[in-house]
Amino acid sequence: MLTDMLEIHFVELPKFLEEREILKAKFKTKLDRWLVFLTIQEKEVLEEIEMAEPAIKKAITVLDMLSRDPETVRLAELRMKQILDEKSMIEGAKAEGIKLGEEKGKIEGKIEVAKNAINNGLDIHVVMAITGLSEEEVIKIKSEIVSH
Repeated sequence: MLTDMLEIHFVELPKFLEEREILKAKFKTKLDRWLVFLTIQEKEVLEEIEMAEPAIKKAITVLDMLSRDPETVRLAELRMKQILDEKSMIEGAKAEGIKLGEEKGKIEGKIEVAKNAINNGLDIHVVMAITGLSEEEVIKIKSEIVSH
């Protein structure tokens, strides 16, 4: 209960869909009927709940009207495309971030190995062979170790 005039319900729709066979037998609450309306597209089920809930009947009427309007359908398709594009961009960015993080981790690992090798007295050329770092990079690491 948010206020005396407003309630907020959080519903895990996948769980609701798993239980939908059970719920077909009991759409007793207003919330159950709205969840059925939002998730189940079977005509006979929708007819049953729209008879029990006038607001759902009105929502179905509005949806039917909107689905006949080509401009509304076009806008809905554009919105869906935008959502899918955003999701794709986010997934691409995540993959790129993971790749950059892995590369950075590999470099940091090589630097750590180089530091340990230098601290153990290995020659710069041996450190280069072990780590794959350039001579300049190994010399820079060695100078940082010496200055600390």
